[in-house]
Amino acid sequence: MLETAQPTGYFTLLFRRRNFALLWLSGLLAYFAIWTSNIVVLDVVNDAMHSDVASAVILIVQFLPAFFLMPLAGRILDRYDRRHVLLASKLCSAALTMMLLFWSSALPVGWIIVIYTLSSISTTMFIIGEGALLPLVVARADLMRANILLRISPCLMLVLSAGFVAEREIGINHQDEFLLVAVLFLASAAVFSRIRRLRWAEADVSRCGEGLLREFLGGMGYLFRHRELAQVFAMRMALYVGVGGQVLLSVYSEEFYKLGDSGTGILYMARGLGLLIGSFALAPLMVSKGVRSVNAIRFGLALFGIGYLLGSALAGFGIGAVAVLLGFGFLGEGLLKPITMALLQERTDAVYLARVLAAEQGLSAVVQSAAAMVIATCVTDVPATVLWASAATGGLLIAIALCVKLRESHVDP
Repeated sequence: MLETAQPTGYFTLLFRRRNFALLWLSGLLAYFAIWTSNIVVLDVVNDAMHSDVASAVILIVQFLPAFFLMPLAGRILDRYDRRHVLLASKLCSAALTMMLLFWSSALPVGWIIVIYTLSSISTTMFIIGEGALLPLVVARADLMRANILLRISPCLMLVLSAGFVAEREIGINHQDEFLLVAVLFLASAAVFSRIRRLRWAEADVSRCGEGLLREFLGGMGYLFRHRELAQVFAMRMALYVGVGGQVLLSVYSEEFYKLGDSGTGILYMARGLGLLIGSFALAPLMVSKGVRSVNAIRFGLALFGIGYLLGSALAGFGIGAVAVLLGFGFLGEGLLKPITMALLQERTDAVYLARVLAAEQGLSAVVQSAAAMVIATCVTDVPATVLWASAATGGLLIAIALCVKLRESHVDP
């Protein structure tokens, strides 16, 4: 990992650190492709299934492959140059999108879900690889700011793609959209390929003799032997309870307000704006004020939960009010994601980082899928069940926030 005495400013990181700038731009293109693909595939599956269960199925397919990828992802990222792994994941996503471009209208829905599952695996490798690569691109002191800047990409793309889905017409030809996604993945790969060779990119090859499961369990043992690191990891899992509650955005729009795609687009845009402001404004504010990590995490989780609670309590004021209130809650998610990720990267030994991040993605997939399934199961044709599901999600997040017991340590200013 690179080292510097003082953290670098945001402008310098983005415009004067070539490797980081390329990583950021590549991520911007990739996240736009990922979110647009998610929306288009959801629309295709909805048309085929004619059921509200489709949104829960797509969320589960999007999240769950990461669980089964846990042991393998860490090994791949430790054995091979992480630049090559990320580049391969982007090219694989482009190839799978091309399959949907040519055959989505002819394939049974089962095969579309299989292709989307493979695409989710590729996306998971990209996300894990980006987190493991970042400490090789920036200094330890810059990890917090670098994570804040990297969060802008998915948040901004969520806003734009949500606006895109809100304006789409049902039943349009999806081929043009799949072509756009494939081009974006290829452009992301082209930008990423310009990153220069990094030091220590293959430093973990010394463990080649270990078995796959033993290697993974060794990483988990390391995690749980370090209490504070394990608690940060646990807070990341708590965060994903609310992210799994993302299924509520579609449920609000389709079951409670009966607005369909237009309402879903509004709520997704609210989430994107909340994440964007939370990541780019609230998180830097807390960093600049030297707020202790425990207080930032507690505040973010509580804010996240309050958004769901207020959304359910004041749903009678219309979807606009719910969008504002949920967006307010998503400020907490935007605050938490860069801070907790930076803490994981800072406090995990470089030898174990890829395995810890792979476990983070895999176990978070289980948490998100479970939350999505529970919420989808609880919601019935009775509109009040939507509000109960939202209130229960918010209450759980607030309860977890009250139980945070991290040791008080200062965030680097």
